[in-house]
Amino acid sequence: MVLSKKIKILFLWHPNSALKKYLQKGTAHLSQVELLFPPEELSKEQRKQWLLKKAKDVRIAIGWRPTDELLATAAQLQLFINPGAGVQHQIERFKKLNKTQNVTLVNGHGNAYFTAQHTVTLLLTLSNKVALHHQLLQKGQWRTGDKEGGFDTLARLYSRLVGLWSSQPIGTSFFVGF
Repeated sequence: MVLSKKIKILFLWHPNSALKKYLQKGTAHLSQVELLFPPEELSKEQRKQWLLKKAKDVRIAIGWRPTDELLATAAQLQLFINPGAGVQHQIERFKKLNKTQNVTLVNGHGNAYFTAQHTVTLLLTLSNKVALHHQLLQKGQWRTGDKEGGFDTLARLYSRLVGLWSSQPIGTSFFVGF
């Protein structure tokens, strides 16, 4: 197989205009890179056909759930970037694909900030026993003391968390005020 000289990057969705402009500006100086965005006005079926046509000579694809048909069509594909958090839903599909074609699957951490924020929110909820206090309040028990609802300090919780999740640099920044 002869690879095309251009590095064509196929987006499986139509990104919003701000992201599209940011990507175009950031790659404008790279003459060998061509970004392929599906036109907005296409119907679902038209977009599927457009993606299949463009997939034939792309080296990189970015999206969430490529179809088996699209992956089979993308004979030059070398890299698939999942822009969200987690690729576990793609593992079996790419194991199968890698029996015939060497394609690297990566997690783009596009949701790292939101994942870290949600993680910190859940940790604060757990450490402060918000669910327990909510249940007690519903029963009319306004103050039960630390026996039933005591909680850890954020400083102690933070010291146990450092390094436990991939969004750690972002997540730890949420604790700066504490």
